[in-house]
Amino acid sequence: MIVSKNKILQAYQETYAPGRDNVSRFAEVARTLGVDAGVVAAIVAESLA
Repeated sequence: MIVSKNKILQAYQETYAPGRDNVSRFAEVARTLGVDAGVVAAIVAESLA
């Protein structure tokens, strides 16, 4: 399944909670969308660069 960068970033944004670490956010987005957590981390890092 192909997931757009926009969809990944939107899902990442929705997982925000004060005090929550990025690793758990990456894992939740990956599990929700069916992609690897490393892919999520790379896309988020790319968007912040």
